Amino acid sequence: MYRYGSVDRGRDNLKSPTFSFTPMKVDTTGMETISIKSNKSPYPWENDKPSVIEDESESEEKQQQMRRQRYLLLAIALVLIPFTVYSLVTVIVSLDIIPKWSSFSSYISTSLSTNTTAASTRYGTSNTRLLQQGDVSNTPSLAFSVWNEYTVTSPLSGYYPWSLIIEPYRNTTFSIDSNTVRALNRMGVTCYRWTIDDTLLGIGTEMTTMVTLSTGVYTLLLSAYTTSTPSASECSSSDTSTLQLVTETSETVAIKYVRRELRGLNEYDRTAFFQALSIIQRVPTQVGKSLYGEKYRSKDFFNRMHLYYGGMQDCDHWHAAVSYNLSINVSVYISLTLYLLHIQGTGFTTSHFTLHNMYEQSLQSINPSIALPYWDFTIESTMFEPSTFRDSIIFAEGWFGDGSADNDLHTVITGRFAYIPVMQNAENYSRVISPYGQLRATVSDCFIHSVLFQY
Repeated sequence: MYRYGSVDRGRDNLKSPTFSFTPMKVDTTGMETISIKSNKSPYPWENDKPSVIEDESESEEKQQQMRRQRYLLLAIALVLIPFTVYSLVTVIVSLDIIPKWSSFSSYISTSLSTNTTAASTRYGTSNTRLLQQGDVSNTPSLAFSVWNEYTVTSPLSGYYPWSLIIEPYRNTTFSIDSNTVRALNRMGVTCYRWTIDDTLLGIGTEMTTMVTLSTGVYTLLLSAYTTSTPSASECSSSDTSTLQLVTETSETVAIKYVRRELRGLNEYDRTAFFQALSIIQRVPTQVGKSLYGEKYRSKDFFNRMHLYYGGMQDCDHWHAAVSYNLSINVSVYISLTLYLLHIQGTGFTTSHFTLHNMYEQSLQSINPSIALPYWDFTIESTMFEPSTFRDSIIFAEGWFGDGSADNDLHTVITGRFAYIPVMQNAENYSRVISPYGQLRATVSDCFIHSVLFQY
């Protein structure tokens, strides 16, 4: 063994330091020699690593724990995946994405075809019948379009089982494709007749008319003729014996009313609806029937109907068949109510569809062009806060009026719906009245609220 000797480090000495070593002797007399077997690595930096040798039972327990975790994750996935798929399908259906995509795909495919237009407005190319004598190989197929003020920008095709829908009592334009007209004119065609089930709608390559037929499914026929004298009177005559048919085409057409969101109506249609609605609010049923026909019914008629089927104390036939006076615990009652709402709530849709149809027919008895609009209140929930949604145009003075009237009467006091009365002393008119004799529900709040007051 050796030790360091002294070091001569002079402050001003710039030479390298010098070392001197003095050997030392160690006395090993009486020391025992011990042989040590070590598992340590000869490399010091490896001796700090922890041992990887573990007990076998502990290793097996960890593996079982990992397997349990994997099974748990798999179970969670099996639950979440169907729920996620269901949620996505629900969103897709609610947003009407599939029909819109189908309509868009149909539009694109037909737009790329030669001599075709959007499938939503183009008709007559598949059912054309060629009747001209001789060579008809060059006779063009009759292709035409039908639209009104709404469908010219928002076609209805793709959403309903009919490819062609005509709205009654609404100005509708019928137009033949210009290329078809030029080709047929070169062949001497001078007369074009539009008929629905033998009822002449009009004549010409393009015309605008109002279809007044009852709702239903009909056959629209477009016929092209040559005439001896190109006169409108000969073409529009009920006697077609002097006309020579060149070609014709037919399409199935549905005459249907189309309901739109109230804000989507033009000013004329919205005003017509409001005016008819104000008449229903004020003119009694019997008076209205004498003025507008048997399908007229007043607001009191519909209020009483809703009270009979949705406001009875013993049973709510329209919303959920459940009694108000069940002598059971409140929590059990609420659970039963929710169950019955889930099971029998489907009656709500069928009953209210019928109610809406009757209400629409009453409006149409006043003005046959009216289709009952709807209110999409999700617009308010999206564009407004809960405290400001009454600022929506729906509650404007020229529309339905103040949605939160804070006057002494708590009623609308301006606009066409100001001071609409509630029937008083209604005992002889309805079996269901308020405690004050008004044509209103017996209970002023929901049935669960009334039950809570009984306990």
